[in-house]
Amino acid sequence: MFNYDERKNVKMKYLIFLIMSLMTVSAQAEEAKLLKAAPIVGIGVTTSSVSFDDTTLEDMFGDKNKGFYISGGVIFNDVVSFEAFYQKSDEKSKTSGPWVDEDGDVLNARTKLSYEAYGVDAKLLIPTAVEGFKVFGTAGLAEYKFKGKMTSDYELYEPITETETERLLGYRLGVGAEYQLTKHISANLAGRVISFEDKTDATFDSMTELSVGIKYMF
Repeated sequence: MFNYDERKNVKMKYLIFLIMSLMTVSAQAEEAKLLKAAPIVGIGVTTSSVSFDDTTLEDMFGDKNKGFYISGGVIFNDVVSFEAFYQKSDEKSKTSGPWVDEDGDVLNARTKLSYEAYGVDAKLLIPTAVEGFKVFGTAGLAEYKFKGKMTSDYELYEPITETETERLLGYRLGVGAEYQLTKHISANLAGRVISFEDKTDATFDSMTELSVGIKYMF
């Protein structure tokens, strides 16, 4: 069902290096007075839908996941920001069937799916004619860890339960809007499409996501 990727890959070292580089650039820019830089933190909720590489698995697992995220980073001149984030979903359950397996046995499937992710997003904010209202575009990179569980309830045999994990690199693109509630607090709404790395044994193909959040700028 799933394929666990044991690699301790260079991707996370790259993300850590990127975050540290952004912090260094922010400090140097602030010291040199070249840019107006300010720390930001955020929190929000998400709803997401995963697209599977296999249509049968998509029918078995294809419900939406809800979750939350926390983020922190730096914004330059109120226009460009870089934010590191951590995201975690709930565990979504689904029952489907009857199915016929490769041996011709009839079964019903009970599945659970959850994921967590961490990465970095860059954001470009564009002011509008409405005071305090901005639109934005985002691009980012994240490591996703999916956990799936499937219990096969056979008509003639005892149930069989499988639990497996899969790690994938996700390329994130999004658009959204932000409204300044106070000098330091803003609310935002965003939609994203995440494309996962092209691996021959990958279970997941892509994901769509909608998020609503609050950001605080120091």
